[in-house]
Amino acid sequence: MKRLVLLFIAIALAVGLDAKTVYSQIGVVAKSGKFVATVDFGDGTKEGYILDEKGEKKVFNSVMEAVNYMAARDWKVVDTYVLVGNVGHLVYVMKKEVKEDSEIRSDIKTKDV
Repeated sequence: MKRLVLLFIAIALAVGLDAKTVYSQIGVVAKSGKFVATVDFGDGTKEGYILDEKGEKKVFNSVMEAVNYMAARDWKVVDTYVLVGNVGHLVYVMKKEVKEDSEIRSDIKTKDV
């Protein structure tokens, strides 16, 4: 029984070793009663506006809609802050567990700010 438990623990640890945690931040700004969001994946590329299916800036009806958009792509909120001097500019620090770098931007299209 001990061997079975140890084997299970070893397998669980080995599976978890493949994953790594990556961080990003999204900035959400009000524009005429709606919201647009930028994302910085921290991968050396420029911060970019989140785009919709047509390649245009994605417009969100609320700040939480932008956060839920990222959450639907497996990003989790870690922290939030407001940029000083930028009225209404909310920033959400987010994290995601990935096995490959290609998963970081999966299903999120951006255009440089």
